[in-house]
Amino acid sequence: MKLKKLSARAFARAVSRGHGRALLHVTEYGDAGLEEIIDRALLKNTAYCMQIEGSRSSWLLRLVEATGHSRQYAHRFLESIKNRKDGDYDLVQQIEVAACLFELGFIEFRPATYRLFKALVSGGSSRTLCGCDVVDVGGLHGLKFVARSLGSASQSIDDYDCGVIMEHARETLGTEAIRTQLYKFSLEDVYIQNFLDACGRAEASRLAKPSTALNGSRWSSVPSLDELLIRIEREDVTLSPGQIRRAGRELSEEDGRKILQLLFRTRSEFKHLAYLRLFWRQPVPFVNDQLLALLDSSNRALVHAAASAMSHVREVNVRRKALQLLQGANRSMIPVALELLRFNYLPEDSALILKSLMKLRSLEEIHSAGMELRDLAADSGGAELADCFLWLYEHGPDGFCRRAFVEQLLGWKKCPPEILFECQWDSYNELRQFARSLFSAEVEQPLYYALEEIVLEGCLS
Repeated sequence: MKLKKLSARAFARAVSRGHGRALLHVTEYGDAGLEEIIDRALLKNTAYCMQIEGSRSSWLLRLVEATGHSRQYAHRFLESIKNRKDGDYDLVQQIEVAACLFELGFIEFRPATYRLFKALVSGGSSRTLCGCDVVDVGGLHGLKFVARSLGSASQSIDDYDCGVIMEHARETLGTEAIRTQLYKFSLEDVYIQNFLDACGRAEASRLAKPSTALNGSRWSSVPSLDELLIRIEREDVTLSPGQIRRAGRELSEEDGRKILQLLFRTRSEFKHLAYLRLFWRQPVPFVNDQLLALLDSSNRALVHAAASAMSHVREVNVRRKALQLLQGANRSMIPVALELLRFNYLPEDSALILKSLMKLRSLEEIHSAGMELRDLAADSGGAELADCFLWLYEHGPDGFCRRAFVEQLLGWKKCPPEILFECQWDSYNELRQFARSLFSAEVEQPLYYALEEIVLEGCLS
C-alpha cells in the first residue's frame, strides 16, 4: 500500500501525534525539507501522557534511522542539548534519545546522558525513572552515578523510582555485582546510602501492600452515609473525593432525594461538590432547573461533578442542555455536553457532534471529548458516529485512545484500510501489535475484510 506524500505541515502533525504515516513517509520519500521537524521532535516531548502510552523515544529513533542520515541527526542533537534549559518532560525524552543513540554506536552520548540526568535531578524533577536508561548506558558506573545523583537530592527523592531503578539494575547487572560494589561504595558515600535507604523503603512498602488489602484497612476509612452527611454539613476538608464516591456506591432512591434536597438548601460550593460526588456511579433521582444551573458555574470541578451526576439519566431537559452547550461558543463545555448526551443521544446528533469537535483547539479538550464520546458510543451510539471517530483518530493526542478509536471503527466496519495499515508503525506499541495481528504475511489488505464477522469479534475481544 503506497502512502500519499505528506506536506511538511502534515508530516509535522503526524510526528507530534505519533502516527505511523510519519515513518512510512521518510521510508518512501526521504527527509528532504523535513530535517528541522525531526530535530525538534527529538528535543520536545509531544507524548500526551507518558504514564499511559509510554515513551516515544525508540519510535523517534526508528524514524531517524529510516531517513538514512542517523549520523547527521545525532550530531545536531548533541549540539542542541549542550546549552538548553528544558522542562523535565523534555529532559526525560532527551535522556532516552541519547541512550538510544549510544546503543547505535555513538559513544559520545554516554557523558551526554549523564549530564542530562544530572540536570533533571538538579531541577527537582520527580520524573526520574529514566535513570534506568543511564544504567543501560553506563553499567555499574551508571548505577553509581544515578545513586549519587538521586541520593544528593534526599529531600525530594522518590522511593518508588529508586526501587524500580534498582530492580532494573539487578536484572541487567546481576545482584551479586551490585552487592559487592554499590554496597561497598555506600560505606563511604552518604549519597549512595541515601539511595539504598530509599530502595529499602520502596521494597518494604511493596511487601506491606498485600497485607493491607487482606485486612481491609484500605476501606476502613470509608464513613457511613449518615456520618458522611454530618461531615459534609460541617465542611470537613479532610474528606477525600474517593471517600465520598465510595460512600455513594449503594445509594437508594430515597437517599438520593434526601441528598438533592440538602444540596438545594445550601449555597456552599464545598457542599454542592460533595453532594454531587455521591452520584458518581448512581443516577440522580430527578433533574430540575436548580441542578442544571450548576453546569453554568465558574467552578470547573463543580461543573464536572454535576455533569457526571446527570450523565446516568435519560431526561429531555438534560438532552436539551447538552445540545445547547454543543452549539454554544464555549469550547471547554463540549466534553461536558458529550457526557450529558451519554444516555440522551439520538443518531441525528452525530453531525452536530462532528461540527463541535472541529471547534476544539487544545489537546486537553480534544482528549476529554474523545473519552466522553467513547462512553457515549458504548452506551448509545452507532456507526453514524464513524466520522467523529475518524476525526479523533487524526487529532487526538494519545496512542491509548487512538487504539480505542480504531477498534470502534473496526467494530462498525468503518475503518479505512490506509489507517489500519499505518497503525502497524504507530508510536503506541499496543496499537502497532494490534494492527499487525490483523494482517497476513502475504497481502497488504487487512484480514478483517475477508473474515467472517464472528472472527473479527474474536480479534477485538
